[in-house]
Amino acid sequence: MKRFSFLTESEQQRWLLETPRSPSSQVEKAFSLGATIYFPALLPEWSSKLASLELKGCTSAVVCLEDAISDADLPAAEQAVRVEARKLAQLEEQRLPLFLRVRSLEQLRKLVEDPVLQQVFTGVVYPKWSLEDGEQVLSILSNTNWVTMPILESVALTHPLWRDELLHDMNVQLLNAKEQVLAVRVGGTDLSGAYKIRRPNTRTIYDVAVVRDVLTAVLREFRQPTSPFVVTAPVFEHFLSTSRTFDTFCDEIALDHLNGFVGKTIIHPSQALPVLAYQAISYEEYQDAVQIVEAPGEGGVMKSASGNKMNETNPHRGWAEETLLKSYLFGVLQPHVSNKQFANEVLDLQSRRLLTNEVTPRGGRATLHT
Repeated sequence: MKRFSFLTESEQQRWLLETPRSPSSQVEKAFSLGATIYFPALLPEWSSKLASLELKGCTSAVVCLEDAISDADLPAAEQAVRVEARKLAQLEEQRLPLFLRVRSLEQLRKLVEDPVLQQVFTGVVYPKWSLEDGEQVLSILSNTNWVTMPILESVALTHPLWRDELLHDMNVQLLNAKEQVLAVRVGGTDLSGAYKIRRPNTRTIYDVAVVRDVLTAVLREFRQPTSPFVVTAPVFEHFLSTSRTFDTFCDEIALDHLNGFVGKTIIHPSQALPVLAYQAISYEEYQDAVQIVEAPGEGGVMKSASGNKMNETNPHRGWAEETLLKSYLFGVLQPHVSNKQFANEVLDLQSRRLLTNEVTPRGGRATLHT
């Protein structure tokens, strides 16, 4: 699916110099996860709401059977997954990549036997990844077409004395099965909870020092040159109910981007468009990336096209190649448009559509109730 498909062609041209294209390779699919919304498996009739989620800017979705479901409701939730999956299997087209967040190895073994689930879901998200469980998850999935996204959020990662060694061992484990691993996710809420911390809506996750240390360790291990994995940013657990909360959310997404995270977990459709808007590449970044990649010869330095920085071809090449990949998948902003302006204006457009019940470019109504 193309990102920003909920915008008309003229709307895309207003904000985007280069429009997004659809992913094809596994690497492109990992980078294009974008705004990944989680919702409980017991959400009524969730299969009928996926199209609306896409219209609200969500670019991937996770059906949760873990923390969002009580023990007593687990059998009903598993049955709901099977029922809703069979509805989706009857559709001619399913555009939104869909994942299943399981709670245990036993549950995974049971669900993976269902051929309809294998048809409908792209893969599984496995919480509180450990070396022991991870080995069994990879073994269970080895004879399926499912990929996995491990969530790094266990209490073991809060201990600095052995954290780096544990992350290194996890990286080696995943590298040995890299075709089965779409991306690595980080559980900010569980990590904060392990420290008995909950941040307010005026602070980013990077303000929580002990959690920031874990995020740094994860990025240091999984973003090194020998590691091919995309690492997605942790959730912002507050609804965007005030302008200050919105500003904090945008600040956090900008810091995600700066630190090397790609995409973000979200808890409500209203968070999707800001995440998506910040995945688009600014015109200045795009100019720099093109200049670096197309520079003649090996090595060298040059003034940027904007005249405000140095572009050095060797140390900046990795950044430039990744920036061009993101520009292919999420587009390039017009020279006069910033990521925050894009987020604000597209949200405003969607709000007007909701108020008028306007028909969207793909013919659906831009409404969703979750």
